[in-house]
Amino acid sequence: MKKSALLLSLVLLTSLINAQGYFEWSQQEIITDTNSVYSNPFVIPYAYTSWMFYEKQETKSSILRMDLNNTADIKILLSSESINYSKPYFKNSWNPSYKGFLFYLSDEEGADNLYAAKYYENDSVGEAFKIIQNPENSNVSDYSIYTEGYLGYTIDSNVYAAELKFYYDSVYAENDTLLDNSSFNIIVGNRTAYWQKIESDSSHILFSSYLFNADSARFYWTSPVYVDSTGDSRWLTFSTSVENWGGDEFCWTKDDKVIGVNGNYQYNDTNSISAFSQTDVRHLSMVNWFILVKYPYEEPHYLCFTTGLEDSSEIFSSHGEMGWEEGVFISNNDYPDDNPKVYFGEGVDYASYYVYCIWQSHINGKIALSMAKSKAFIGSAIDENYVIDNYLKVSPNPFTENLNVRFNTYGQKAVIKIFDVHGREISSFENINSSNDWQSVVWKPASKISKGVYVVTLSFDGETYVRKLVKQ
Repeated sequence: MKKSALLLSLVLLTSLINAQGYFEWSQQEIITDTNSVYSNPFVIPYAYTSWMFYEKQETKSSILRMDLNNTADIKILLSSESINYSKPYFKNSWNPSYKGFLFYLSDEEGADNLYAAKYYENDSVGEAFKIIQNPENSNVSDYSIYTEGYLGYTIDSNVYAAELKFYYDSVYAENDTLLDNSSFNIIVGNRTAYWQKIESDSSHILFSSYLFNADSARFYWTSPVYVDSTGDSRWLTFSTSVENWGGDEFCWTKDDKVIGVNGNYQYNDTNSISAFSQTDVRHLSMVNWFILVKYPYEEPHYLCFTTGLEDSSEIFSSHGEMGWEEGVFISNNDYPDDNPKVYFGEGVDYASYYVYCIWQSHINGKIALSMAKSKAFIGSAIDENYVIDNYLKVSPNPFTENLNVRFNTYGQKAVIKIFDVHGREISSFENINSSNDWQSVVWKPASKISKGVYVVTLSFDGETYVRKLVKQ
């Protein structure tokens, strides 16, 4: 592709975004009552809306689910006066008999441990699987899940990493490995793990990767390596993406600066991310999505964090399409706000998704959850018709049953893949070749696939061409 065509498409894309008002946050909204303590929200798109899983602590300890398009639609999933539940996480399932797995921490067997339970269509929770076998019966204080099958967790200041296996109707951890001690806040990505380590009363960032040993024919976690060894590194976080079109971005703060590293590249290739001269920067959270002509940290993104202390504690967001372009307060009130979590939500149209920021609002000695929402344009610069039509066409779009995918690879072998809205590959056509002319394949999706947004990609000669689809 010619550079001039790419430059023109970038200009057109930027004009489109500005014209349609993307990146503008809605007014903040308190979405829970202000009489209890709410925390640990986790948001995931489901069907045509987005669900938030979160915890509530009062006389009972509970995990709840809220529909963010109808905040009055609240389901109590777990609740007890004698058992503590915390830190929910949800993973969708293709199994038609249940919606997915609900992960959470619970002390139902004495010490806090990680469990997963089936979540059914009637909003009931089934039998729980204990994920971590902990013979010492010590507390699991935090955990991190990467959707493609990796788990990190902390027990008594020791950090562990493992593979997370989904087998038929069960889920379990395998190849648990102790990575480090005097450590906490381990976060896993795609075959990578980052965590914080306390040494000489200062926090450092360390890294390990999951590699294959050809001699033993086994995967193993490498020995820890310092990413930042000068100390005072805090608030390590992992950036999520939409449809898997994003890099594994790990970020942390140091001296009121935001530092990041792309987990898909070298662990020691760090970048400085603008905090827009804010002070007391903490509680980082970021989402990004990948535009194929861009480089790390020039990807479209939303970065949210807490700034200011005590009553002046508010939520700040930087965002941009061409890099770190703007910064704005998305909360500004008379009570402290902190701990923002930013997530991709449901699709808006062919090339846009909602972005949700959920944070804690401290009101009258209690903690409520507040929300603001925005739109993200995820169409790539190469996804302009006059470029992509030379290689990939689909019809009909929207479609109801079969989809005709036409392609021209000009004599080169290629791969066509189809993904759902969560980035899961659901079909592929391997080693196809158009022999210097247009050819076609027909995708006949399974009858159980749901209505909504899908993605078809054509990859050859180091390039990937993308079409958004809608099934009606």
